[in-house]
Amino acid sequence: MIHNLVWVDSEGDVKMVKIAKGDNNPSNGSIDVANNNWTILHKMEPIDISMHDFVEKRYWDSTESVFKERAERPNRWATWVDKAWTWDSELLLGEIREERNMRLFHSDWTVFTDSPLSDSEKAEAQAYRSSLRNFPSTVNMSSVTSISDAPWPTKPTFISA
Repeated sequence: MIHNLVWVDSEGDVKMVKIAKGDNNPSNGSIDVANNNWTILHKMEPIDISMHDFVEKRYWDSTESVFKERAERPNRWATWVDKAWTWDSELLLGEIREERNMRLFHSDWTVFTDSPLSDSEKAEAQAYRSSLRNFPSTVNMSSVTSISDAPWPTKPTFISA
């Protein structure tokens, strides 16, 4: 009896778990094109831990065709590669870009033609915004381990957010 359907990526990282639907289940080993080409596996035994813990603490070992235990993800920028958690600086850089975009958004008002700032404050704001735009390409990702570690440009005092 199929208890659960488990979606895994090409590295065996468990991406999703659902309760099986009786006789209306996809074939074991089928590829789900709608979900990043993940493989759908049949889990014949009941899952003995919470679904969340199963996703976080198990992986599919395709060489042995078995789910195995693994350590918890060390941080949100780790990816499962070759049966181990691996630092993925591109994930962190993506979050740094999102934070940069938010900082640019919060300073947009400074460069509008009707901004109440003086000419020197506008110049300071433009320099800050230029530094923000260039920031992702200047970050040394070997020394940054979180968004707060990043050496952000100094925000002018008149920008509140």
